[in-house]
Amino acid sequence: MRTRLGVAVIVVALVWAVVILAVSNVIGDVPQSSRVLSILGGGAAACIILLGGMIAQERRAK
Repeated sequence: MRTRLGVAVIVVALVWAVVILAVSNVIGDVPQSSRVLSILGGGAAACIILLGGMIAQERRAK
């Protein structure tokens, strides 16, 4: 199970990176671009932290 969660963390990080790149290319130099990108970055970090917590909980359960 730990391996699948580790792969999930990598996949989620890659998906968020692609989303952030796509959004930054679409919105360009709009005044709100830094705010939108920081929100997306926060969402990415939150997902990765949650998955990391799931991995830690799985380790403790064994």
